[in-house]
Amino acid sequence: LVALNEVGGEPAPPGTTPQAFHARARFRAQRYPRTLAATATHDHKRGEDTRMRLLALARHPDAWDASVRALAEIGEQHRGLHAPARADEFLCYQILAALWHGADHDALPDRLWTYLQKASRESKRRTSWINPDAAYEQALERFVRGLLADDRLPGAIGPLAATLAADGYSYTLSQTVLKYTTPGVPDLYQGAELMDLSLVDPDNRRPVDYAHRRALLEAMQDLLDAPAPDPLRAWIQDGDERAKYFLTARLLRLRRAHPALFTGGDYHAVEAEGEGAEAWLAALRTHEEAALLVVVPRGPAREDVPPAVLRLPETAASAHWRCVLTGEAVEGGPALATRALPLPWAVLRAEP
Repeated sequence: LVALNEVGGEPAPPGTTPQAFHARARFRAQRYPRTLAATATHDHKRGEDTRMRLLALARHPDAWDASVRALAEIGEQHRGLHAPARADEFLCYQILAALWHGADHDALPDRLWTYLQKASRESKRRTSWINPDAAYEQALERFVRGLLADDRLPGAIGPLAATLAADGYSYTLSQTVLKYTTPGVPDLYQGAELMDLSLVDPDNRRPVDYAHRRALLEAMQDLLDAPAPDPLRAWIQDGDERAKYFLTARLLRLRRAHPALFTGGDYHAVEAEGEGAEAWLAALRTHEEAALLVVVPRGPAREDVPPAVLRLPETAASAHWRCVLTGEAVEGGPALATRALPLPWAVLRAEP
């Protein structure tokens, strides 16, 4: 699962428990509240939203197995005698599954080939930067371009890629909320205000259309000033990347308005109970009289996500909440049902 193999990451063990996540967040809040919180850099191997799509593969092992078999059957027609190596071929299929949905398919052969050439050289198994194997690389390029030109490819990769895009979009929104609300100072890499479906450099250093981003930001100014639920819900329903942009801008405004809550406050885990206890992650940020409750789904935010009850600590049990993202009031109490949240991604600020 190549999403685990990232700069600054540790491939094993994969994932972590909510308890370990909260313990690390508490430690950061107490000792390093101004540490960097980065999800993409100039040197990442896959963009932050490409990575979210790849992580979704773990939820669909049977569909992935069937897709790999179909892709390998097509790939046999484009292989050389000894190339590509199976590891490079498998890497190719994973990246293709993550990029396929919504990609510019005309640009995909060049992007994928450039990526695989660099990946194969840095793995140093069949070629390398110091001793490039021209014959192997030529065979690898023929394989990539032949595969992408094959008429059977859309049927083999399309259905799974659409599922990964939908699940990855949910993960993107969860990651965005956590990035801007958990301990640390969020770092926003160029262009990642919108969906970052890039690969390693030079792919992740392509020119960013800032004029487009400025126009989108200007268009949502009224919504940022006075959040309303309907536009955001419509974007999320459509998988629109403007939802990510709105969450980013709105939460940055929150941080600017209440800096002490994020750099000098405390972090508390919030336990979930009930049928969906394992499906949710929740935490409370507090500073003096201020409080912020953050809730995200741990998996894709589908309608069948089982509900849970969040047990709030005594200090927050009597608070009245308002959602920072939608502007809606949320009834307080010691037990908050996830069904009462305006969205699966909730950032609730205690009313003064």
